[in-house]
Amino acid sequence: MKKKRQWFMCLGMIGVFTASVILSVFGQRKVKAQLNTENAGKITSSWADEKHIFSSFDDEKALSVDASYGFKMHATDQTKTIIEAGKKAAKLPEIEMPDFLKKYTWFQTSQNTAGNIKIRKTNMEIYQCKADGSNGHWEKLDLVMTVTGIEKYKNQDGYVAIGSGINGCAYVGIEEMTLKSDFYKAGTNTPVTIKSNMTLKDIDTYQYIGIKANKIHGEYVSKNTKLSCKRSGETSIYYADFPDNYSSEDFTCVGFTFASDSFEYTFGRSLEKAPTKEEQYVGYGQNMIRFDPVDPTKEVIGEDGTKTEHLRVQDLAKSWDYEVSQVIAGEIPKAHYFDKFAFEDQIESCLKILDIKVYGDDEDVSSQFDISQNGNLVRAELKNPKDAEFYKKSVYKLKIKVKMNIPENASKEQLDQLRKIWKEHGHYNTKETMITEKNTAKTIINDKIEMTNEVRVDIELPKENVDTPGLLIRKETKQYEYQAKDEITYKVTVKNQNEKAKTAYFTIQDTSFASVMDMKLQDIKINGLDKEDYILQTENNGFILKSKGDYALPYGQTIEITYTVKSGVLTNGKVIDNTVSAWAAGIPETKASRQVYINSPKNNVIKLAPVQLYKKGDHVTYQAVITNPNPGTFMRNLEIQDELQAEGIKIIPGTVAVISGGKNIASECKITFDPSGRSYEIITPLALKNGTIPAMGSEEGKKTGSYENLRMTDKIEITYQAVIEEDGLEGQEVKNIMHVAATKNSNGDLIREDKEIPSGSGMADETIKVKAPKLQITKQSDKKVYAVGETGYYKLHITQGKEGMTAQNVKVVDEFEKEGMKVQKIEVKLNEKDITSDCKIDAKDHQFTIETGKDLGENDVMTVAYQVVFEKRIEGAVKNTAVAGSDNTEDDQDENTVVVKPPVLKIEKSTVHKSYKEGQSGEYKIRVTQRNENMTAHQVVVEDHFEQEGMEISQIRVKYNGEDITKQCEIIIDENLRKFKIITGKDVSDKDELLVIYQTAFKKMITGDIKNIAESYSDDADKVRDDQVVVMEAVQPALMITKKVDKTTYKVGDICEYQLVVTQTIKDAIAKNIVIEDQLSRNGAKVIKNSIKIYAPDGSDITRQCTITAGENKYVIETGKNLSYDEFIKVSYQVKLKEASLSGKTLKNTATGKADFVKPVSAVRLVKIKKESKSTVTTGNKADRSNTSEYKRSPETRDAASTPKTGDSFDEKWIFALLAASLGGSFIYWKKKKKH
Repeated sequence: MKKKRQWFMCLGMIGVFTASVILSVFGQRKVKAQLNTENAGKITSSWADEKHIFSSFDDEKALSVDASYGFKMHATDQTKTIIEAGKKAAKLPEIEMPDFLKKYTWFQTSQNTAGNIKIRKTNMEIYQCKADGSNGHWEKLDLVMTVTGIEKYKNQDGYVAIGSGINGCAYVGIEEMTLKSDFYKAGTNTPVTIKSNMTLKDIDTYQYIGIKANKIHGEYVSKNTKLSCKRSGETSIYYADFPDNYSSEDFTCVGFTFASDSFEYTFGRSLEKAPTKEEQYVGYGQNMIRFDPVDPTKEVIGEDGTKTEHLRVQDLAKSWDYEVSQVIAGEIPKAHYFDKFAFEDQIESCLKILDIKVYGDDEDVSSQFDISQNGNLVRAELKNPKDAEFYKKSVYKLKIKVKMNIPENASKEQLDQLRKIWKEHGHYNTKETMITEKNTAKTIINDKIEMTNEVRVDIELPKENVDTPGLLIRKETKQYEYQAKDEITYKVTVKNQNEKAKTAYFTIQDTSFASVMDMKLQDIKINGLDKEDYILQTENNGFILKSKGDYALPYGQTIEITYTVKSGVLTNGKVIDNTVSAWAAGIPETKASRQVYINSPKNNVIKLAPVQLYKKGDHVTYQAVITNPNPGTFMRNLEIQDELQAEGIKIIPGTVAVISGGKNIASECKITFDPSGRSYEIITPLALKNGTIPAMGSEEGKKTGSYENLRMTDKIEITYQAVIEEDGLEGQEVKNIMHVAATKNSNGDLIREDKEIPSGSGMADETIKVKAPKLQITKQSDKKVYAVGETGYYKLHITQGKEGMTAQNVKVVDEFEKEGMKVQKIEVKLNEKDITSDCKIDAKDHQFTIETGKDLGENDVMTVAYQVVFEKRIEGAVKNTAVAGSDNTEDDQDENTVVVKPPVLKIEKSTVHKSYKEGQSGEYKIRVTQRNENMTAHQVVVEDHFEQEGMEISQIRVKYNGEDITKQCEIIIDENLRKFKIITGKDVSDKDELLVIYQTAFKKMITGDIKNIAESYSDDADKVRDDQVVVMEAVQPALMITKKVDKTTYKVGDICEYQLVVTQTIKDAIAKNIVIEDQLSRNGAKVIKNSIKIYAPDGSDITRQCTITAGENKYVIETGKNLSYDEFIKVSYQVKLKEASLSGKTLKNTATGKADFVKPVSAVRLVKIKKESKSTVTTGNKADRSNTSEYKRSPETRDAASTPKTGDSFDEKWIFALLAASLGGSFIYWKKKKKH
């Protein structure tokens, strides 16, 4: 029997080889191999001792060994296979072999010798723990596999191989090979002692295996073993001294537990012939012993893959994985499968669980587990503990991805509440610069619950400084002092001072401007952040900047926010405190403030001279008061300029005084006079303030040093005298102007001139007069209200009021500001004497000028009388201004205002009804009167129109005081008959009445209000208006159709005469766009198109006005006509019975009447076509005489009539009744048709 078995060493597990040969019964091989199996004795009960123990893997009595030996070495994703010695074979042995052996690294013995074939497998991994399963940990190793022995048969060469997997080996064509495995610390040549186990199976058919290690802890066989054994030095040899071949029986197996930094095994076969050319290889074997479960372990894995028991996280946005690991002893027999296997982890309530997975040897096996989450309690229980696939993996891991449970877009209140909760849960360190999360988990295997080690995650928080949590925030401006309306640029910087932390879920907010009136936020610029990492909101005259999502600001990166605020007028004189704050998850709010002072002072100047009239030689005393009207502001170092703007008057230098606080400080000022003696300049040491200056009491203001040692005053008074030295100033004004300039503020900026604030310099002037004569004029009229056409009487009274003075060469100008009147009959008197003829008078319709050539002394009186005819209507008040002047006085004037009152028309509109139906007519009346007593509106006009279409105006009549004047009026009606204009040619006084009466026909249905507007006006009266609104009631029309034929029986070749009538039967309704359709039921009957005639309700032929579409046996008539109540349209036509196929048939003719939005109606007429035969006799048709009148119906002809219903039925039995009546005589029944 030919068989192949696999031997395998997997992290210290070695499987036994078998030969792929056909075996006969051999005796023990006499040829000596490298391992001598001679003298190997059968294993009996005497074999057992402390190290040699009977065990089994097929029942529950298998030996239980401490957990430290329960694990085997395996490769990792970092494992690499490196040939350190030996020449790899260029090709595989030319034999058939399993695919997995083809992946081994093969060496030819002809090219390589024992001790010079070496392979290193790097970064292997094994789990090690104490005997009780505690202190479990993974160790990284390099496994170096060296072929140390090759036993050739008669010096013949073959192949040896080292597995490309974990620890397999094989040979072809030799007798025996020895493979030594050395264990080193990964990446070094430092030996490492490991504890592990192996079970070798299928040792049969004269196979042998030799094991050598530093310390063999135990050797195990079954009580019924068939193996022999011997000890050769440090090597334990097990030999199958029998030819039988078995398959995985426990009596062919041997197990080992060992602790060593190396492991050597030799395998071969005792044969009596040369080796075959078939492969011998190492394969799998399962444990012959069982191990207690080890303690689970727990680690934390950071986002960068760092795995540790103590993880440091830079910010609260980071997530991490809790990894609970439970190592499973390899190749557990079925008898020892678990009854229960579960993970359980209580995640702390401040964490949010993002994902839960279970892995077996880094493969996702979550589907094999029932995973549940109850709150933050996570449990993953194996669904089927008896599934053999579960035990093929060496380690199972529960991975739970978590992060701090911080709500999305959390508000400050929410973050504050979280801080409170985290404090209550003890997550903060003493300085609150770090948050710690601790966690343990457990596994449940059968009834045993084992806890993991404790892991912790420390989350670094941003710091304002070394020991203070928070963000370092600063706010600054270019300067401290600004002026109102300035644009102030603020710069805010925010950063974290903890180099171990990043900042997540942060907010920077500046909304303090919301409480300051007149501050406008402009132009926010963000530096230090990418646009996709933040959200910026502007609201309440401020801004809120929030980090977006899980973005965290790195240490060393500064956020810079600049924005411009425009200070308004209302901020003037105030210090504006602005505070920006910043906070983030886990840390308290920090703030930074910046104060600015708004200073826009204004120099107000009031100047006066106590007396206004002077003469030569007089001393004029001038006084000026300078103040600042803006509270909280001040103007530095006041500078004053003063100038007299006339020659002949000079300032007296010694009279200038500068008063502040009741004291003359002129000596402390710099005063400079112009050589002309008419101006001077004063530079004072004073700052002009208003009230308390807030910057002086502010700590921020004091820090600037700009408000120290200032000499302040709230008011400065200037007094001085000037003397009138020269003649020629009589009657003239002498103006004096004082200007107080704006000076520079604390920053060296000139105070801005602004009228809105107000700010800047101040100026005032004072004018005195040198004595001169003064004219006075008064004006009056006889009435204040005139009618058009009325004459007004006006009078001017002119005097000179200064004692001892004379106004020379008096002149009078009088003018109306509007036209429409005529000035006439001007009369001028001086002291009651008529001087009209002495005057030069230039008069026009509405104005005049009089050059009197006369002087007026203090006792003289001049009068001017004239008349004004108000010829036309004048809108509004009529103002008239009279001006009197002379060569040596100022002009004086007086005004008089009158009203030329126009007539006022009144219009009233009425109609009989407030609602109408389509097709109805209504009477409208328009009444026009004049309301003002004793006034007349001339040439009255009346207009009227409807806003919508669909009605027609007719029968217009006009009455004047009851008399019909229609024919005297010009009446204009538009082409749509819904608008007219009547030019009456009549005047209407307050005792007259004008009446317009007309008819309106509502031709079509109109929805909504129908507004009719009437207006009236005249040449001298404003337009007046009255509206009338009516509505239309919708009435649904209905049709009735009747149809007649001249006979009921025809023969082929005859012509049928048809008539039909369509009538509208609903009162006050109109059926629109009447359409008539007619259809014959059989081919062979043809409508004669030229015979179709259509008649309107008035009986007129309208055939040519209709659209007729005729086919062989049908037609459609589109009349385009409407039908009112009881109106009808009549149609007559002929049908030719052409085809013989009609013989003996009944011909059905259906007529249908239609209109817009009206239910169609139909009428049906049937006629019989006689069946043709040779004996057919054509006779007259007396019975048909009853069809000559459209108003009569008989039972024989039987009109087909329809009221609003369709598809009228017809009982064909009437045909036979009618035929019988025609043979026996005619019975005529007359019925009077309702007259249309």
